[in-house]
Amino acid sequence: MVPEVSGRIVELAVVDNQQVKKGDLLFRIDPRPYEASLAKAEASLAALDKQIMLTQRSVDAQKYAASSVEATVAKARAAGETGQ
Repeated sequence: MVPEVSGRIVELAVVDNQQVKKGDLLFRIDPRPYEASLAKAEASLAALDKQIMLTQRSVDAQKYAASSVEATVAKARAAGETGQ
């Protein structure tokens, strides 16, 4: 038998020579290292979500600025064509 995770055993749920069946709890591994890793991953995800939001705002602002410049150029061209 090989556990899927490693860690410090904090509870032993069986005694020597106890009959067990498939699915019975044999031992409990200390969840704190995994909980800390999860919290760190969630914090990283939140930071990345914020960065995505800020980048999207920057992209939106640049699109607006580009549209404004295009409108100014179109207006200048129209004024130049009517002036000729």
